[in-house]
Amino acid sequence: MKKNVVILFVVMMVLGFSFGVLAEEIQEGGTLVFGEIGDAELINPILGTTDSAATYAEMVYEGVLTLDPVTVKPIPGPLCEKYEGSEDNLVWTFYLKKGVNFSDGHEFTAEDVKYTFEAIQDPNTNTVRGYLMDPVEGIKIIDDYTIQFTLKYPFPDFLTGTMTMEILPAHLYAGTDINTNPVNQQPVGTGPFVLTEWLHDDHATFTAREDYHRGRVHLDKVIYKIVADQNSLLAAAEAGDLDSASVPPAEVERVSKTAASKGLKMYSRWDFGYSYVGFNLALDIFKDVQVRKALAMAIYKPAIVKVAYYGQGMPATSNVVPGIQWAYNENIPAYEYNVNEANRLLDEAGWKDTNGDGIRDKDGQPLSFNLITNKGNTAREKTIELLATFWKKIGVDCQIDALTWTTFITERVMAKKFDAIVLGWTGMGPDPDDYSLFHSSQIEDGYNFGTYINPEVDELLVQGRTTMDLEVRQPIYYKIQELIHDDYPSIFLMYSKGNAVYNENIRGLIPSPIGYIHDWKDIYFVK
Repeated sequence: MKKNVVILFVVMMVLGFSFGVLAEEIQEGGTLVFGEIGDAELINPILGTTDSAATYAEMVYEGVLTLDPVTVKPIPGPLCEKYEGSEDNLVWTFYLKKGVNFSDGHEFTAEDVKYTFEAIQDPNTNTVRGYLMDPVEGIKIIDDYTIQFTLKYPFPDFLTGTMTMEILPAHLYAGTDINTNPVNQQPVGTGPFVLTEWLHDDHATFTAREDYHRGRVHLDKVIYKIVADQNSLLAAAEAGDLDSASVPPAEVERVSKTAASKGLKMYSRWDFGYSYVGFNLALDIFKDVQVRKALAMAIYKPAIVKVAYYGQGMPATSNVVPGIQWAYNENIPAYEYNVNEANRLLDEAGWKDTNGDGIRDKDGQPLSFNLITNKGNTAREKTIELLATFWKKIGVDCQIDALTWTTFITERVMAKKFDAIVLGWTGMGPDPDDYSLFHSSQIEDGYNFGTYINPEVDELLVQGRTTMDLEVRQPIYYKIQELIHDDYPSIFLMYSKGNAVYNENIRGLIPSPIGYIHDWKDIYFVK
């Protein structure tokens, strides 16, 4: 009942907002200027690994399915008229939209869909999304506008995850090395915009297509400028140089009072994410669960929420967010804050301060490691400072550093060249399937950055994604949360609340767990 009430409220808000702007005059044209902390490395939805890469790809490419921003359920996307599944959820047929062209004029057909998903399956493709295709047994083209997928087993994330992937142009990629194809830098998609200028590490300009199959969007251009950090992003928006900016937690109270005076409107949303400490479990220092547990017990999470995030969130207890109500195990206990017990655990594990310098050691090695995060995210930068302080109290030497986003993600996290990290995870989406983050098969080519291995968790993760029956899935995900909680491969710090400001004259925004802009056809300025 509670969930239905929330959905009804959101729908009423959206409808009320729409009715309220009926008298406003749409401004045809105009340029939206946004900011990104860090540039994309390429524009290819299969290969991209950063938020910027995903943002850019969504300007150019489209998917067969998309997610409704209110219900977060799968619905036909811009490239699909309708879809249907067999009674056993193993055969899915998609009826594609006719009359769709890529930006180079080439017609979109089922061949493009087939190529895209087979490219994800190809072991030579440098993608972290291979797990989305594991359940797919076969792809069959029925005709130019009908394609059928056969699954090995019912896969809950097939519609919400796999089929929402954007589609690549087969005529430009087939027979080439997808990893080095120049189209990755000059994308050609079916979407409403084309990339017209890209000066790396400075800005990217996307211009509206006159021949877009759904009709030209209201805007002329969207420009993404690369900025140094969140504070610079917000300052630029407040100065009128950007049309949007995320609001760092420290600025929420101030901005909520001043936004209107600067021509901005504030929006807030709970997302499907959390912030966490991730350990590189391949390192000897973190192989002992006693050490990881001690580190967890030395953290006072309410202080992180209050000091680093200024109350814009709540302490996390597991790897499933409360928003996924049916799968969230509310009986998972919060990691107990107990410095005395943390000290006892480290003593028991053989880590003691033998030379009186305040740092524990074992076999001549100090209990010391580096903790890194991305520069420009003030909340995360404050978080690593707090963590270092907490851990110093139990004799741990934690060296902290904040790196540029590209260096942090590409050279350290993805390359697994780190000791410990503070990062956010939003890859779960509306389904609790955390296969890509915690299954051992995802260490090499997935998001299992910490090299976590637990055979029981592996088995349960597979079981959880092979049925669509929630009554069967619920106890599976409850158990997964219990096991991960007891293993401490990561320390879940806080469930996230996002805040952003937009130009007060922008319309079509819907605050949702999956973002604010859901259809560029709906976005426009009012006069």
